[in-house]
Amino acid sequence: MTLVIIRNIILFVGWPILLLGSIFLIRQSIYFYRKIGKNVFGKIVMILTTSNIITMFCLGFVATIFMIRDIDSVASTVLPIFGVWFVVFFVLMFIEYGLDREAIAYNNKMNELSMAKDEFLATASHQLRTPLTSIKWALDLAISEGQISENNQNLFYSIYNENDRLIDLVSKLLSSARIETGKIIVFNEEIDLKIFIEEIIKTFYVRAENNGQKIQFTTDLLETKIYTDKILLGESLKNLINNSIIHGTKNSPIIVKIEKDKDFYIVSIHNKGGEISDMQKAHMFKKFTHSRQVNGALETEIGGLGLFIVKSFIETIGGKIDYSSNKEDGTIFFITVPIRHTTLTSLS
Repeated sequence: MTLVIIRNIILFVGWPILLLGSIFLIRQSIYFYRKIGKNVFGKIVMILTTSNIITMFCLGFVATIFMIRDIDSVASTVLPIFGVWFVVFFVLMFIEYGLDREAIAYNNKMNELSMAKDEFLATASHQLRTPLTSIKWALDLAISEGQISENNQNLFYSIYNENDRLIDLVSKLLSSARIETGKIIVFNEEIDLKIFIEEIIKTFYVRAENNGQKIQFTTDLLETKIYTDKILLGESLKNLINNSIIHGTKNSPIIVKIEKDKDFYIVSIHNKGGEISDMQKAHMFKKFTHSRQVNGALETEIGGLGLFIVKSFIETIGGKIDYSSNKEDGTIFFITVPIRHTTLTSLS
């Protein structure tokens, strides 16, 4: 009679507890794996937990069959197996609890380090931009007043271009740091998108001509008023036009076009450069990757921030970015932005 009671307790109480507990443990191991960034240690913990539980389930299933067939096997076989199962279950739960606390502490530390890094980048970038801008003004003044001899003109223009490149890099680092720390606020105002883009394109005429390119701007729209953040939109357009000059082939046009789709404007920037490779597509909008042309195709290199910034800025003003690329037509980037963006948000 006692063995029958023990068997019923195992069947109707023990099994449900172990089933639910096992599901909980597997769920916790998966959660831990995700929490620590899906690294190798988390994967090992998840695999070991799952394999131990599966092993104990197999033993428990065999023991249950023995118990149903022979009631006398409850005391000699089934109880020890289920006893071990309960011990393993609680040991695993204790380990999972400890690992979970370690993961929380680890994540908090990593977040603190990440915030410190972003703050440092923002501060350093801001401090670097001031002297670089001063150098640019001094060079502008020297060039405009004709204070440079013919022998030194090439050297001065080289310094000027490199200084411009450094200013651009520092600006991108500063924008990236502000994105990561959530310190970008959207300030919407009404602008004429057509005039706005024309003014941006003018700043690239000389650079495009030096590369044997021409920027063509076209639209069939008569009305192009838009309510948005012109700084975030402007920086995004500048990045894409600059990329088109860099990656477009010489003596080919760069075509900028505005179209309208219901409550959105679509701005496309088209260049005749090489096709974007599959490797580049996988990392297109990630930080510290950019593309370079190799044998007519674009390949991934470390160091770029432009497209990461563009995507973040455009999504902040309620839009989206997409692209198409093939050997025949080159690459086209599409920015879709709402005609009226009314949400004041900080980017986080």
